[in-house]
Amino acid sequence: MIKRSRSAAVLSAGLALALASPALPQSAAATEKVTLKGKRGPKLLRPGYEVGEFSGSGSARAMARKGLGSLDKVRADFDITTPDLAQPIVADCAGGQSRFTLALTWDREDLSYNCNYGGSAPADARLEVAVARGKSILARLQGNQRAGELHWKGQVIKFETAQMKGLPLSAGKPAAYVFTKNGVEVGRLDIVSGMGLSPPAFYLPPKGAPEREAVAVAALSLYFFPDPGDR
Repeated sequence: MIKRSRSAAVLSAGLALALASPALPQSAAATEKVTLKGKRGPKLLRPGYEVGEFSGSGSARAMARKGLGSLDKVRADFDITTPDLAQPIVADCAGGQSRFTLALTWDREDLSYNCNYGGSAPADARLEVAVARGKSILARLQGNQRAGELHWKGQVIKFETAQMKGLPLSAGKPAAYVFTKNGVEVGRLDIVSGMGLSPPAFYLPPKGAPEREAVAVAALSLYFFPDPGDR
């Protein structure tokens, strides 16, 4: 009688368990975590940034009209370069009328936050963010719902705000966003990372994935968003 070693038995048991387990759906576990790095920009009020192979510079402006601000008083512009692009992607974002039909279950502001893209961006490129209409200051602090879509190279990347553990209140600014494509999670942006002590963390699809560029553009657009709840 041949006796198997303990390590061989453990290996066999693990292999049997793996074969019996169903395949896991693609999720944030398959993404690459990249932290935002700041660098010198072309102007004092236009700092530079680097997120993996994506880099550039940007600026954001906001004027509080009353209460916690208004979408018609926010604007941002930024650019994105990668080694694969002959010229940068340029973005111009501001509050305006929505052109997308977003399936939302909460009451939203009349205006949405819209980003139009030029340069190396595809012709169909556009992002819209719907912002929940808070009934009170406490509601705005606790329920900072944001949701929207990015249309990019025939893809539709949807996103919505997500809560982070240990942060029941975020002063009106979303702490994180989750990105999905066809109902499958393909990325995440933690704006408030490490309890606010760490730089924002971008969870991007693996290099070579068709969603990587789209998720990076959406995440950077939301990072530069001068959210009216953040005042």
